[in-house]
Amino acid sequence: MQTKIKILPVILIVSAIMLCGCGDKKNTNKEETADTPAENSEIPAESLSASTEPDSGTSTTENTSSVTDNVFSSETTAADSENSAETEKTSETVQVKADNLNRPAYLKGTEVFIGWEENDTDSDTQDNSLTAETENISETENAIFNDTVYVGDNAEYADIPVTIGGNAYFSVLDLEITFDKNIFAFDSFGFTDSDSECNCTDDGKILISFVSTENITADVNLCSIRLKKLSSQPAETNLNYNIKDIAAWNQDFTDYVNVTYKIVNDKIVIY
Repeated sequence: MQTKIKILPVILIVSAIMLCGCGDKKNTNKEETADTPAENSEIPAESLSASTEPDSGTSTTENTSSVTDNVFSSETTAADSENSAETEKTSETVQVKADNLNRPAYLKGTEVFIGWEENDTDSDTQDNSLTAETENISETENAIFNDTVYVGDNAEYADIPVTIGGNAYFSVLDLEITFDKNIFAFDSFGFTDSDSECNCTDDGKILISFVSTENITADVNLCSIRLKKLSSQPAETNLNYNIKDIAAWNQDFTDYVNVTYKIVNDKIVIY
């Protein structure tokens, strides 16, 4: 009986220890359960950040596209503006004598004569129905050109006026002109503007130097070049213009500023 009494306290002690152990395990589970929601509570924040970044990326792409579109639009506008500044070609059909094919008198001063396009021939009068092609230089800054010159097979010389005009604005010009020496030889200057100095070198280069004490704002016939024809064979050739320098006075006339120019036409036709 005493043995049973001794065993009973031992059983009670063991039971108490087991109950304490079970209580500790439940506390551990509670701590883990408490930690888990804390970790999970950060996930929505990360998820929100992740969802924000794609939105930001999308917004950036749209802005880039918008910028690209604006740049393209700007380039297109610039190209349109540049094209609108280009000279305009026109044409008109008239009856023309075969022995007088040079610039028709009815053309305006802002029209450069490019040449004739043949349509048909009147067999009774031997006059050609031709279309006069021109280029409008009214909006072209410093247009350098010669009207197309037609030289018949019986002609000995070609007289070629060299002009700078259009929307003229310059005071200094250095111009070098060459030509096909198999077709022509330099003969003389038929006319020279009072502000121009014209020379022809031994190797056949024509040098024109123009200097003015004020800015020129009107057409200037720099000179007229007379070339002697070496061949009567039909040919289409041209003068070659090489602009060495062109400038205008600044506002207070203390220095020069660069200006733009365009070579519009340089043709010579032997027929």
